[in-house]
Amino acid sequence: MRELPELLRGLKGHGDGMMSPGKDYFEAMAQATIREGQRPAATRSLPLLRWLAAAGLVLLLLGGWIFSREAAGEESLADKPLNSEELLNQLSVEDIDAYIDDQLHDFEPELYAEAPLNQ
Repeated sequence: MRELPELLRGLKGHGDGMMSPGKDYFEAMAQATIREGQRPAATRSLPLLRWLAAAGLVLLLLGGWIFSREAAGEESLADKPLNSEELLNQLSVEDIDAYIDDQLHDFEPELYAEAPLNQ
């Protein structure tokens, strides 16, 4: 205890360091809570209504954009059936090699050792 600086030795005499706020703090907190409870509900839910209006607007714009694409005759991915053979024909050997290099830890070499060479 004697090796501690004077400032640290004197701290124990000041209590545990925890201080309660004054009585005016709790009275102000109670008054603020009462005022918040007396506010009309419409003003409390106004931010929620703004978010809902913004979300509705985004959905409306998105629906309009999708409708205009269909009206213009553009083909969407949902309309075109996916054919795996056509998709594979679009891949180059370099693309396949790059994918294998990137995902090498996911491949099981035992399965490829047993597969025929042309597959």
